[in-house]
Amino acid sequence: MDILLIDDDAIGVFLTERLLKREDFTDSIASFGSAEEALEFLSAAEPDDLPQVIFLDLNMPVMDGWEFLEALKPREDLLLGRCHIYILTSSLTHSDADRIREYPWFPA
Repeated sequence: MDILLIDDDAIGVFLTERLLKREDFTDSIASFGSAEEALEFLSAAEPDDLPQVIFLDLNMPVMDGWEFLEALKPREDLLLGRCHIYILTSSLTHSDADRIREYPWFPA
């Protein structure tokens, strides 16, 4: 699998998948409507089965994108250098942009 898409908005997921496929980015997309489901998937995945790209929504119920990033810390060594994480958000808050730099997947 090349891409993991984590977003609770079904329309957003549909549009993102369609765009990625139309642009020949990949046909191998796994989508999850919750961060918990995606975390379970990643926790059970073998290193060779980890995605190359994760598109992550920050604003989700139960476990938001920030909590998901915190939960990934134990697998950080496996993901760094292999997996790139991109944030999907409608937030215009500057503190979100500053906060994202606390994580090693996002350069300062």
